[in-house]
Amino acid sequence: MNRMKLALVTAALLLALAAVSPQTVPNGEEPATTILLVRHAEKLADSGDPPLSGEGLARAAALARTLTDVGVTGLSATPYRRTQETLRPLAEMTGLTIEVRPVDMSSPQAYADALVAGLLEDYAGGTVVVAGHSNTVPLILAALGIAGPRSIGDDEYDDLFLVRVAPGKTASLLHLHYGEPSP
Repeated sequence: MNRMKLALVTAALLLALAAVSPQTVPNGEEPATTILLVRHAEKLADSGDPPLSGEGLARAAALARTLTDVGVTGLSATPYRRTQETLRPLAEMTGLTIEVRPVDMSSPQAYADALVAGLLEDYAGGTVVVAGHSNTVPLILAALGIAGPRSIGDDEYDDLFLVRVAPGKTASLLHLHYGEPSP
């Protein structure tokens, strides 16, 4: 990603996050929670628990550069290596620990609903980055009340979904992209 595009994405994120900062929340109201949702970066293989490829490592570094100044307060990944490796550069830049949350796909929407409830409770008023999978990201968006993509293609890795959830209000979505464009 060139510097100009990175600067524009970062500026859009900062503006969106500033709109929900605690200083701008009217008295008595709780601040919104911001969830930044990405699919894991490119992986080496299509089976098992593969590490990120060289492209994936570059994308993970681009994610860290994009989000390093947006006030991230939490990081959440699945037990799979590729989601944790996607967040590792950001964890190193921010000093945050990646919280690993289990994935139970026996009931996919129930899993997404429980994940969202946990994120909104654990990171209330903060900004959490979640690395998921092509089959979980749409479910998580739906659990947040967002009519997002119904599916994410096998070759799509550059989506960055910024979802703001104000207590008792409808969630709002800003759909961005980061790193090199997916084919």
